[in-house]
Amino acid sequence: MITFSVNLDTRKLDKLMGDARPRAEQILNRAAAQVQQNATVRTTRVDIGAMKAGWRWVATAPLKRVIYNTQEYALYHEMGTYKMAAEPMLRPSVDQVRPILLAAWKQLCDGL
Repeated sequence: MITFSVNLDTRKLDKLMGDARPRAEQILNRAAAQVQQNATVRTTRVDIGAMKAGWRWVATAPLKRVIYNTQEYALYHEMGTYKMAAEPMLRPSVDQVRPILLAAWKQLCDGL
């Protein structure tokens, strides 16, 4: 019987990731804030302004951001219903910020 064993020393990789983590968190925070701002601008169906003022973002875990609206009915405006056409606010905002986020990630990775 022949066996083969590989041990991977990840100390250098762990150090690189540790050094890059704060910068990565900053990049995500800026991207989430920009998506929130863009969604607010795109919210044009305004009655009392609750949906327009309801955009938020939160860090739910390391390197994870969630952008949401506090008004439950925002989903119906975003996706539409059989009685109402969709007027997307969040998806176009994410699409607008995506190239900026990808460029920032590339710059971060190139600097490692």
